[in-house]
Amino acid sequence: MKYMKKRTKVSAHLISSISGVLSEGENITVAGRIMYYDDYKKTWKPIGGLLKIMLNDKEIRKIKSDKSGFKFSIRVPSEGKHKLEIRFIGDEEHEPYCKVLRFQVLNKNYKKMLMKFLSVAYFFMGITYLALFLTLVLMILFI
Repeated sequence: MKYMKKRTKVSAHLISSISGVLSEGENITVAGRIMYYDDYKKTWKPIGGLLKIMLNDKEIRKIKSDKSGFKFSIRVPSEGKHKLEIRFIGDEEHEPYCKVLRFQVLNKNYKKMLMKFLSVAYFFMGITYLALFLTLVLMILFI
């Protein structure tokens, strides 16, 4: 009887600056874990293994993950759209898997302008919500 390798997946997410908007020269952190599917217990369980990290189809490093997960940082590339691949190599027992994260990097000046615009927009949204709240309070008081 032929042994079947266990299904795997890599769960991962990008952790960037507080604004969530990336610009050239900043660092971005990626965190996640490798999981395999336990057919008997019908649940995903963490495992360790070797990961190959690819940025725009070029290998940038290999890292070892344990059961508690992985975390690494990279300097974001130039302005534009980018693809980060986290490839679990697999082993005798587990299938390989590839997780793709896509992100966009903005020009520093464009990010500054965008952040100023968002600050003004959030300010006016706050005023609008305050006005709606006060209207609701006045309606309740006078009913």
